[in-house]
Amino acid sequence: MFSGINLFWIILVGSAFLMLVGFGLRERNLGISLMGLGLLGAMGSVIYKIYITFGG
Repeated sequence: MFSGINLFWIILVGSAFLMLVGFGLRERNLGISLMGLGLLGAMGSVIYKIYITFGG
């Protein structure tokens, strides 16, 4: 469906968007949760990039 590098960029941009929205709502629990999901997405994109570079 998506090539490896396109999926990497989609995950990275989506996680940056989640972190930005979460930072705007940081006074609420929803904002903290969105920043956490964005952080997990950013770490996931790095792990995915390592996977497509060395293993996949």
